[in-house]
Amino acid sequence: MQKEITYEQAKSKLEALCSQRELCEKDVRDRLQRWGIGNDDGDKIVKHLIQERYVDDARFARFFAKDKHNLSHWGKTKITFELRSRKIPTPIIEEAIAQIPDEGYEEQLEEMLVKKRKSIKAGKPYEIGAKLIRFGLSRGYESRLVNDTVKKIIKTDNDTSDYEFELDNI
Repeated sequence: MQKEITYEQAKSKLEALCSQRELCEKDVRDRLQRWGIGNDDGDKIVKHLIQERYVDDARFARFFAKDKHNLSHWGKTKITFELRSRKIPTPIIEEAIAQIPDEGYEEQLEEMLVKKRKSIKAGKPYEIGAKLIRFGLSRGYESRLVNDTVKKIIKTDNDTSDYEFELDNI
């Protein structure tokens, strides 16, 4: 069991933590709750952190979207979902998602799916396509984009132009 900390200790700990990494307001409130800080004191600490610009949801959302896209190769859908779960307002989420460049977005998905294709043991194009679609969707890419990219990969694999693979078949 964790020892409860005082208002001043919590405030200084969060200032230090927010100086090291980006946190959103929800993350700060969760930590305060874990530390046993009451709602009134917690609100004062959060207000202080926002006024002193230690916590800024817009800045957090921009960095989060950029890092998750570039480092973890998440798609826009998954990033949006995660930001919503952290109670970031919709206009801020839209602004952060808009900063993900369209150039290279599809290529990044295709690169991931081609790499994943090499590890799939299934032999039938339908099975391969289904696994690739599940993988692409789990990474948070848009379903139409995933479907089109998988079709392209399957056609290249089979070297046929008459094979049709539809997301609706799964």
